[in-house]
Amino acid sequence: VRSCHARLHLQGKEGEEHTRLHNNNTGAPRQQYTEDLKSIMASRLHSQRVLCVVLLALVGGQVATMASISNMPGRPNFIFFQPDEMRADVLGTYGGSAEGLTPNFDAFVEESAVRFDQPHVSYTVCSQSRVAFATGWPTHVRGYRGIDQLLHSYEPNLFKYLKNNSYEVQWWGKNDMLATDSWEDSVNSAQTLGGDKWGDNLYDVDDLRNYSMLYTPVTNDTSDLNNLAAAISWLKTRSADSDPFMLYLPLSYPHPPYSCPEPWYSSVDPDSLPPLRPHDLEGKPDYHALIRQYRNFDQLTADQVRAEDRDSGEG
Repeated sequence: VRSCHARLHLQGKEGEEHTRLHNNNTGAPRQQYTEDLKSIMASRLHSQRVLCVVLLALVGGQVATMASISNMPGRPNFIFFQPDEMRADVLGTYGGSAEGLTPNFDAFVEESAVRFDQPHVSYTVCSQSRVAFATGWPTHVRGYRGIDQLLHSYEPNLFKYLKNNSYEVQWWGKNDMLATDSWEDSVNSAQTLGGDKWGDNLYDVDDLRNYSMLYTPVTNDTSDLNNLAAAISWLKTRSADSDPFMLYLPLSYPHPPYSCPEPWYSSVDPDSLPPLRPHDLEGKPDYHALIRQYRNFDQLTADQVRAEDRDSGEG
């Protein structure tokens, strides 16, 4: 079992004509779907092999790889579980500063996963990075530098190779990777279930704290919860003689503005977190500083951010 991490963010625009269902208040209870997923993975889907991947970073040679997989007896299943953006240092297994914040990730590594200490994405923005890991191309190869530049049917992608080799490709979550003309060749079914994403901003636009991206807790089921619950329900329908599958779970969280349901929202004391990274990042490209200036981050102090975090939890 392999796992690694990538930092991805921003919302794409193109290619979202796939099946979109809106269901804000349904789905398994949060604790139950966690237990369901653990049970499914423990049973190994009726003794079929499952390869669970947080992010698969490809390095080319996909056609040969898919050919070898298609001839493999007892072909493995694939689950791609992909957070939207997440720095490695928030995970306990990577030395995260808040103890006990990511117990499931940490246990996964301790029990069976391979943790990569030097994973690097081709690009730090959403669509471009997804295109890179789905094709094995560095971002510059075909000029995928914008968030609207998505993969078309005439271009290679891992999902298409798997489907063409008799894999059932199922997708629950956001897109930001495939253009409209790629869906038919690349996936069997793709759905984005609705749900809450964040709470409220407590501050007026002329208050600097408005720009911190810290919002109040989510009060209803999130879209991530509903998508994962639907995927778990689908997994329960699988049998030993089912075709091999690839299950793609691209989450919306974490994503600015930052929010999540209780009790997780209040599970971290803001005063326990390390100092904020400095505004003047020596040796970094100019756009790092320009983003901070554009979002007024260079005017926010650590005390203001921590105070807002406390206020949001009480909101």
